[in-house]
Amino acid sequence: EKDEDIVSIGALVKKLHTLFVLQGKGRRIRVSVNTVIPKPFTTLQWAPMLKSGEINRKRKIIHSQIRSLKGVEFTQKNAKSEIIQAYLTLGGMRTGKALYESIVENKPLKQSLRAQEIDLKWFHNQKQEDEHFPWEIIQYETSKSTLWKRYQKLVNP
Repeated sequence: EKDEDIVSIGALVKKLHTLFVLQGKGRRIRVSVNTVIPKPFTTLQWAPMLKSGEINRKRKIIHSQIRSLKGVEFTQKNAKSEIIQAYLTLGGMRTGKALYESIVENKPLKQSLRAQEIDLKWFHNQKQEDEHFPWEIIQYETSKSTLWKRYQKLVNP
């Protein structure tokens, strides 16, 4: 996503507000903004997970455009929760051990991840084509090379 993509979301909501909310009493729109979380066996498995500052910056752009619109509700998830979801989704066995330790020993998850020597920067970095992912021990119907080609088309249209 580029900033112009983010701005276009606010512009679309404004158009919808005019076409729908203002045309009838009691009409409302709920705008729910969620971060894309890279997932295994998908085109976006190579994509970096945004950092919380960037997630919040983009959400503020959208919210600033639409907050004055009556009948429009803006909702969002917690950026920290979304990042933790990425850690759990993209992580391997050591991530599972860290989660277990975090729960059993009542420690912050990040502390447990670091104790398992998991490089948290990896989750936020662009991955290379030949990246080895923890989930590659599982056979999947779509080949890694096909997913990579789709990812390249997505990021380099």
